[in-house]
Amino acid sequence: MVGPESAKSTDKTSTVVCNHSGWFEILNLVSYIHPSFAAKDSIAGLPIFGPLTRALQCVYIKREGNVNERSGAIGQIIERQT
Repeated sequence: MVGPESAKSTDKTSTVVCNHSGWFEILNLVSYIHPSFAAKDSIAGLPIFGPLTRALQCVYIKREGNVNERSGAIGQIIERQT
């Protein structure tokens, strides 16, 4: 992971795309760059993690979703970039 000391100041929103193997990586990202995440929709209903993901303003993605649902999630992500 690139540390905050190498981050450039900008007024634009950026997108970080990464995979993770556990919650440590997510907590690490949150502590440095305060991102919002895309998460599978089932996370929203979990105790502890549901409220946390809502507080982070996650974009929920239905894994079994149809094209319109996926397009809606992509639209939310694009909207946050502008």
